[in-house]
Amino acid sequence: MTFPSLLVGLRLGLLVGMVWGLTACRELITFPVKGGREQIVIEGYVTNETGPYWVRISRSLPYFGSNDFPGVDSAKVWIESTDGQVDTLFQADGYPGFYFTRRLIGRPNTGYHLTAVVGQDTFTASTWMASHAKLVSLSLRYDGEGTTAPTFEKGWYPIIAGKDPDTAGNYYRIRVFVNDSLFNGPLDYAIDKLVSDKFFIQGQIIAVEISNAPLKAGDRCVIELMNLNPDLYIFYQQIGSQLSAGSPFAPPGESINSNIRGGALGYFAAYSSSKLEVTIPE
Repeated sequence: MTFPSLLVGLRLGLLVGMVWGLTACRELITFPVKGGREQIVIEGYVTNETGPYWVRISRSLPYFGSNDFPGVDSAKVWIESTDGQVDTLFQADGYPGFYFTRRLIGRPNTGYHLTAVVGQDTFTASTWMASHAKLVSLSLRYDGEGTTAPTFEKGWYPIIAGKDPDTAGNYYRIRVFVNDSLFNGPLDYAIDKLVSDKFFIQGQIIAVEISNAPLKAGDRCVIELMNLNPDLYIFYQQIGSQLSAGSPFAPPGESINSNIRGGALGYFAAYSSSKLEVTIPE
């Protein structure tokens, strides 16, 4: 065998070996994941909008379980406020695990205390509704060239203007709904976003363009400005950290705190909000 033919043979042998290695060493490996103990999960909200407000009680599931968390029925749930209100919640037919207020009125600058009794266990949580940050206008800017970063798409871009309260220490969440659905896309983290008033001036009206939400003709857009207390702001930040943790090899995301006492997971929140809507002309 000549040297060139020997070299070709070696190359072919190496190539075949590489292909065999890439195709023959594939094996599905399943690592056992120890299931955590079942826990009660409580989620509830009080806002400055007209009620009823709701509290949901469910049970946690194993890591590889479905997302259909079973509701907990027959609990005793009530909410007290610092302005003297006491409301015992009721459970409506067809809503497993959901409990609704009867007459509670959500007011800014007011505290709310939740008590939930499940079997022999009692869970409590306290929260505070921050001042009302009011949206004063919602306008539109049309980009017919697709030059608006970061989407660089043609369309209508909403511009909101809101009044920052006179007091410092306000934290905001901006939510954009398009055709009755929360705007959801690759840049959703910037649409459903959190901002603190270090970007605002107390008592002043500030305009913000939602540059990640190009709207089309006929779209109905609702923008909500939520004023959060600091603890709720941190809670949403921690959720965002978990959802954007990255690849499977990335370090674990930040743990999520709960304001529920008694051993349950979840969060009981109060926030004030202001909404404006616009329909894009055909």
